Amino acid sequence: MLFDNMHIKRLSDKLYNGIVDKIPHIELNGDKESRYAGNINFSFSYVEGESLIMAIKEMAVSSGYALLI
Repeated sequence: MLFDNMHIKRLSDKLYNGIVDKIPHIELNGDKESRYAGNINFSFSYVEGESLIMAIKEMAVSSGYALLI
């Protein structure tokens, strides 16, 4: 399980850095260190959620949020 967690963290860091380096006006929601690495939550300024969902076919994206009870 340790190997899996390290692998997920490496992939998450790669995705995070790739997005932040290429897209302006983006903000990570939540704490960068104290979160599950397999989930990245961004806010994109000047972009409508529906437009983003329609443009990204290779990933699971959402324009809302999940509430855990």
